[in-house]
Amino acid sequence: MKKLMLNGYIINISSTASLSPNQHYPVYSASKAGVNAYTLAESKQQENGISFLVVCPGPTNTPMRKKIDKQAHLKQSPLVVAQIVQKILKPNSKYKNGDLIVIANEIESVLRMK
Repeated sequence: MKKLMLNGYIINISSTASLSPNQHYPVYSASKAGVNAYTLAESKQQENGISFLVVCPGPTNTPMRKKIDKQAHLKQSPLVVAQIVQKILKPNSKYKNGDLIVIANEIESVLRMK
């Protein structure tokens, strides 16, 4: 099979629910933990300068959050989450293949998984 991507980032979006499972949404938490595990496994096989990262936003003011949380408007802005993802893509990014990036209260932190 011919490789089409020679370098760059593959960013998977997960959730902090993958790190601290929610008893009310166990399937959601488990599926997001699977995204983390998949990303880490792929990062260990990385070839050709491709970096696999996973972004885990905390509670964010999204339409899904509004359905389950009356105080969704007090959660972090999806725009801030998107801006952090944009920052990840910059050429001089501090992020490394296999990183798990947590965005909570509009602040990012990195967990080095490898």
